[in-house]
Amino acid sequence: MTNPIKLSLKTELVIIILILLNIGAAFWFYAHTPEQIPTHWNTAGEIDGYSSRAFGATFLPALTIGIYLLLILLPYLDPKRDRYQEFANIYFIFYDSLFCYRFYWSRV
Repeated sequence: MTNPIKLSLKTELVIIILILLNIGAAFWFYAHTPEQIPTHWNTAGEIDGYSSRAFGATFLPALTIGIYLLLILLPYLDPKRDRYQEFANIYFIFYDSLFCYRFYWSRV
């Protein structure tokens, strides 16, 4: 099965490097934060919710990886995958809005 959206290592390299940096930052923050970290504030600016150090350090990297994999796998899972070439520009605008550091010139 071929991917209707043409991706290459050249177009994905920056995203992969930034995800790896994100994971590295998660390890650093895990080692340098207390057991509980504030994760929610009320309208008065007072802390009213805490999370564990593991959740605080790993949630955003895990969310980033999940969204990235979803966008890569979506063309394979969609039953109307033959229409992706027709709307490739719209797909990449949405993709680029989530991963702002992608370059249009690298999609060759």
